[in-house]
Amino acid sequence: MSNSYKVLFVVLILIVAVAVVWSVKFYGSSAPGGIVNSVNPSASPSAGYSTSPLPTTKNKPIVSVASLLASDPGPNASQKQVIDYSVTVYNASVEASLIDVSACSPNPAVVHLKTKSTMVFKNQDSVPHHIFHVRGVDLNVPANSQKSFDLNFASPGIYGYKCDNAVVGIFFVLP
Repeated sequence: MSNSYKVLFVVLILIVAVAVVWSVKFYGSSAPGGIVNSVNPSASPSAGYSTSPLPTTKNKPIVSVASLLASDPGPNASQKQVIDYSVTVYNASVEASLIDVSACSPNPAVVHLKTKSTMVFKNQDSVPHHIFHVRGVDLNVPANSQKSFDLNFASPGIYGYKCDNAVVGIFFVLP
């Protein structure tokens, strides 16, 4: 990786980390833009975790969504903790425009994308699935089909998402 790409990577991580810190300080723990916001299981006690490991990709660690969510430093985190967590989530993420969903297990489960992105969800199951990425937003994916959605995030940050009632993935949103 050339030095200019390393600098760009560090700048992008810092931008996201600053956005997360600002958002947590401004909105508190239930903020849109909190460390892992909107579908954080602590805000929704009935939500479960996906414990399956993320798909293995070149140079990506094998880690579960549950372990990433469990390592969330929370709303009172120091700036260093937020940056460290942001780097951990980013390193587990892949760039993708299609998420393949089978038995509410997404592939890939941790995706980095921009604040305004189009994502295709491909449902491999014989039942419809509902993807929730922001409170009140239900992306209905019919059985045995795929559907494209325009995702518009208010700010960069780390957003958990659900399939039906379980937290199954994370969007790492870049500016």
